[in-house]
Amino acid sequence: MSKAKEMGLSRCYEGPKNCSKVCIKSRIPEAQNFDPGKIGEQRDAVSGVGTSFAEGSKSTITQVRVGNVIMLTVSEAGSGITTSEAAMTQYAAMLAKRVEEARSGNAPSAAAH
Repeated sequence: MSKAKEMGLSRCYEGPKNCSKVCIKSRIPEAQNFDPGKIGEQRDAVSGVGTSFAEGSKSTITQVRVGNVIMLTVSEAGSGITTSEAAMTQYAAMLAKRVEEARSGNAPSAAAH
């Protein structure tokens, strides 16, 4: 995050320790943190109103670090379409497992359950 801040790619208002939390929270209207569980070495997750602002829309973002890889997963659901923090957590966990497999020299094979 310090490199992103140095390059002007992140907006950090609460200092470097909370930089990523502020950055992802600023991307979703009325964002609320949610716990994605133990994924990777570091993780943040938020959900809130969809960026379309349509009534009933929802957005979620998870940010996970596995080693030197930072993954960002985003979901947008319009009115009448369902999405959940649990589904995004499962997806982020699968991607983190695939990164671990690749970093270990194995072909990524993890799948969502």
